[in-house]
Amino acid sequence: MLVKSDNNSLLGMYLEFSSPVDERKSILLAPREANHFANTFSEVAITRQLKHLKASQGWVIQETRVHIRGHKLTEIGSVCYWSQPRMGKSTSTSSSKKYYAVLGHISIKTSGQTQQFPPSDSWQVEGHDIKWDAGSEGSKTASVKITWKLKEGNDSEFPKYNIYAEKIPVKVVPGQEAAREFLGVVRAEAFYVAGFAVASDIGIDGSVQKLDDSPFYQLEAPEAP
Repeated sequence: MLVKSDNNSLLGMYLEFSSPVDERKSILLAPREANHFANTFSEVAITRQLKHLKASQGWVIQETRVHIRGHKLTEIGSVCYWSQPRMGKSTSTSSSKKYYAVLGHISIKTSGQTQQFPPSDSWQVEGHDIKWDAGSEGSKTASVKITWKLKEGNDSEFPKYNIYAEKIPVKVVPGQEAAREFLGVVRAEAFYVAGFAVASDIGIDGSVQKLDDSPFYQLEAPEAP
């Protein structure tokens, strides 16, 4: 972060993280020792200071690294404080000085490691309680409970799932992708679809194309009478 301040005014940043099981951790990035914040944050990380040669005089870069696994960054905030905590009232000249610190820029970068998602065939996806109802003009509505789980490994590191549907027409136009419809988001490994409209021109085999590399469930539509 790019900061300008006087000698007695300090500016830190706090980062709050949460895990899939709602465990929260907070880290204070402080330019100097800040022991009086030890009980406020889970961790206090001291930044190192570099002069920013391309900026106006007085600006410095404060940077540091933090290591935390299994959590996502959910909140960022600033912490303004004095170099020496002020205890009680004082009539000295130093205690009457105004706080001065300016935040010019903040940048957060990851270590380069990205989340690795398992391929679609690593999941076991099933449909239960399937029900079809006739609609108007040859259309149908489908109701189904979809469940999924990893065939091997721990799927608890994936706390949220986005559910989409694709309707494939009988006559597929080359080069034209089927429209994807967002159905909802869940935090459980099951999703119930009720009264999903299927137009009369949708293929009777109910074929479903993969959404990128995500797992999918193929629901076969009954033939029209």
